[in-house]
Amino acid sequence: MWAREVAWCVVLALGLEPACVRSAAFECASASECADAGVLGRCEPTGFCSFPDPTCPSDQRYGDHAGAGLGGTCVPVDDGTTGIADTGGQTSAPTATTSLESSEGTTPLSDGTESSGALTLTSATSSGETTTLDPAEGSSGSMGTGTSGDVEPPCPSFVDDFEDGMIDASWTLMHEDYVAEMDGELVFELTPEADAVYPGVLRPDQDLAAGEVRIHVGQRPMSAAERLYLAVAIDPQFGDVLYIMIEGELLTMQRENGARWTTYAEMPYDPEAHAWLQIRGADDLVHFEASGDGATFDTLASVEAPFALLQTTVVVAATNFALLDATAYVSVADFEICTGSSQSGW
Repeated sequence: MWAREVAWCVVLALGLEPACVRSAAFECASASECADAGVLGRCEPTGFCSFPDPTCPSDQRYGDHAGAGLGGTCVPVDDGTTGIADTGGQTSAPTATTSLESSEGTTPLSDGTESSGALTLTSATSSGETTTLDPAEGSSGSMGTGTSGDVEPPCPSFVDDFEDGMIDASWTLMHEDYVAEMDGELVFELTPEADAVYPGVLRPDQDLAAGEVRIHVGQRPMSAAERLYLAVAIDPQFGDVLYIMIEGELLTMQRENGARWTTYAEMPYDPEAHAWLQIRGADDLVHFEASGDGATFDTLASVEAPFALLQTTVVVAATNFALLDATAYVSVADFEICTGSSQSGW
């Protein structure tokens, strides 16, 4: 039923007609979901985002995507001053200042859409002490406190849960007509022709020498010809690539270097034990790992890094290398990356 609904949505989208339109209202659960052109908002008790506006008595105005008729209206003074609203887990003293920056490699959305991407929040007090944290909801990111320049990078440094119905502007798309964000997943469409499309998203310039990248599998490949993979490449031209890949009923860890393929490990794919797939760099090694809960990962294979991991391109994509009986769909439900961290496991 899910695949049939996705097919209907994609066909309409390719026909340039409205399809799979979600409710215009955007509900938030934390301040990390409220960002507009780089400005951090608040998640009000109503469940909608608001943003600073000095023309309002409460200094806060609801975003355009707030529901219940609140979009664009001033937040009542009582709501804006009781401290109930989620401000990202901070309690700010009157002398503190707060600034918002996009996480490394990300670009905040500028079209008024509340972004689900991770953001770095830096708070500076009058004493000169700074605190940097990742306010992404549900993450186990690190938090460090100290003087400026003495703070550990927050991890994860970027998160996408694909919940806002719009592909984050920081992604570079491959075969974009066959990539869509819907129903809380990033969906890839595979046409019946073999090797005809390679729908995917990528992030260049990612430091994984001491970092990790992981995906939460959504709709997995259902035939032996379908592939869904997480990959780390030496460059955006994919001159040398490391894969952890679901290929039908198999889970494989491979390297593609030109026309040469090297298989490091292969095993039956277990949807429960391999719900999360991860590639981790540490001590000039690459570890291919999997997890059932996204918290504890088992190492399935470890190899010497075939290329430097300081400036890689991370890819999440799909394809089919043989004919399919009909159009197929595979997806991922979550993406997380920790770049340049000295802390393994976050």
